[in-house]
Order: sequence, then structure tokens, then C-alpha cells
Amino acid sequence: TFFNIFENDLNHLKQKFPNIINSWTYYKEFEKIYKDK
Repeated sequence: TFFNIFENDLNHLKQKFPNIINSWTYYKEFEKIYKDK
């Protein structure tokens, strides 16, 4: 799925710059919506 592809690409950023990813409020909402399904 799109989410899995996106998640794989973001893993590098999540490891190197977790503070940036944590500031992405829209991404967190997207993640929450996707994981609830």
C-alpha cells in the first residue's frame, strides 16, 4: 500500500531526525487514520 511505501522511505528520516517527524501534525493524523483501519 501507499502507506507502507511511504513508511519505508521515512524510516531513515525517523532515525536521523525524530524531532522533525514529530513536528508533522498532519502526518501524525494520517498515521492514526491509517492504523485505525
